Amino acid sequence: MTSPEKKKVNELRQDSLAKKLLLTSLSAWLVNKDVDVKIRGSQNEIRVISNALAASNRLREDLNRPDVTVNSIVENLRSKDLAAAEFEKVFGMPWPL
Repeated sequence: MTSPEKKKVNELRQDSLAKKLLLTSLSAWLVNKDVDVKIRGSQNEIRVISNALAASNRLREDLNRPDVTVNSIVENLRSKDLAAAEFEKVFGMPWPL
């Protein structure tokens, strides 16, 4: 049997342990923790995850800037919301970050 962290991302709909491992790994990566996870999936699935991670990371970084503007936060939040909506459309579960 394949270990949960090596499952294809489209198998996440059926496997809650794989979901938890992926989401925990993504959360750790977002806060700059070392993560050694291989994600397999279609090019579109990998693109969707990458876009959602990047958008979440940009928003997090923006919120930590002392000179951040409201416009910048709104723009990054909108970008994150769009990426999260695409993630949910592709994977059938909400983007957790």
